[in-house]
Amino acid sequence: MAKNILLMLTCMLVSDWANVLLKLGVEQTGVGLSWEKIVAMVSNPWLLSGVALYGGGMFLWLTVLEKNEFGFVMAFFSLHYVHLMLLAKYVFHEPIRWNMWLGTLMIVLGVGMFNITELLANES
Repeated sequence: MAKNILLMLTCMLVSDWANVLLKLGVEQTGVGLSWEKIVAMVSNPWLLSGVALYGGGMFLWLTVLEKNEFGFVMAFFSLHYVHLMLLAKYVFHEPIRWNMWLGTLMIVLGVGMFNITELLANES
């Protein structure tokens, strides 16, 4: 079980950092369908790294899905929101207000409660 938890944490971190790299890249290039924007986006090292990290993360995600119960994985991945907010605060220096923390807590608890009842029902 500890190995699966470590795999899920790694998958979550890879996905979160891929998002950070994508945001760093798009802040430099912007997004658009003009030839100049497309060239800027496909030649931006941050964007390319983010896409590559997402690609690698996809294989980790498939492994996580293969080895674990779906309900457990979804409950665990609700922690994703907490990590993303911490990255927003410390990487991008975005303000995180109390209502955002409260909303995140409600999501984590709600997903956890939904899946706990499913897991308990399966044990009966």
